[in-house]
Amino acid sequence: RSPILRPGGRRGAAGCYHARDLTRAGCYLRRSAVMAPSHRYLTVLGSCGTADSFRAAGWPTFVDEGVRIFDYVGRTAFPSLMTGALREGERQLREVDDTNAWGFAMAKGELDKTHGPKLERGARINQVLVFDVVTSFIFRQLDTEDGRAFLSSWEVEKYFQLDVPHQARFLWELEYEPFRDAAIAFLSRLRDIKPELEIGFHVAPACRNDGVRFKVDVLNDQVDFYYAFCERLARDLEAQVPRMKTLQGETSAQQADPEHPYGRYPFHYRLSYYEAFRAEVKRWLGLPDETVLSPTAAP
Repeated sequence: RSPILRPGGRRGAAGCYHARDLTRAGCYLRRSAVMAPSHRYLTVLGSCGTADSFRAAGWPTFVDEGVRIFDYVGRTAFPSLMTGALREGERQLREVDDTNAWGFAMAKGELDKTHGPKLERGARINQVLVFDVVTSFIFRQLDTEDGRAFLSSWEVEKYFQLDVPHQARFLWELEYEPFRDAAIAFLSRLRDIKPELEIGFHVAPACRNDGVRFKVDVLNDQVDFYYAFCERLARDLEAQVPRMKTLQGETSAQQADPEHPYGRYPFHYRLSYYEAFRAEVKRWLGLPDETVLSPTAAP
């Protein structure tokens, strides 16, 4: 297993990667799946810190003949994927002035529990799953009295009012074993669907260089917990999920981008980290690194 490394080392190259639109890229990938069977198509489960290493739209454009993203599921967590949805009357849609299509879809999918079936579909279609637990760390888990779990993302709080008694807790306030068991159960379910599915655990580095800090102060005090949690989870998953690989970009590239289009955040990296992590995934899959970065923004 590759060691889990914390941010440090030399300053990464300036620049960042911003993916604006997956819809157009997704249509292209579906059309090209039959024509280019040599590609490895993947599902990302987790945060933009992982997804932005693979998205095929945005600036700079990744032109790659080896690995391409097919599905991206965010704003959920393993305990949520293993429990039931909200029932009629347990939520209300808030009136908001603006709606982000991706964010709303992720929030609604989290409450309706449609993310699990989408990931199962991805296991049938794609060859690779790469996941991280960033959202489980930065957002609180909502637990109802009858044992259902939901991830309380910014989008859930923005678009929905929950009318069911629940308790909200951060990851370090929860017992470890239920999270681990849910992760093992869900990943094993995907492997049952496709035994040859490649599964990678991206330990996304929490980079706090150049004054980049978490906006929620308590998270800044829990970075050591985050790495310890990832270490423990990686060890347990590798023992229970055959061939699962722990992944991370090289240490020298682990730098947050203070000018990132999504804003200053420890999981919003410089372009150098996205490139490094993408290269690490391709080495893991035994693919040549033929990535070309186009300087032209996608339409």
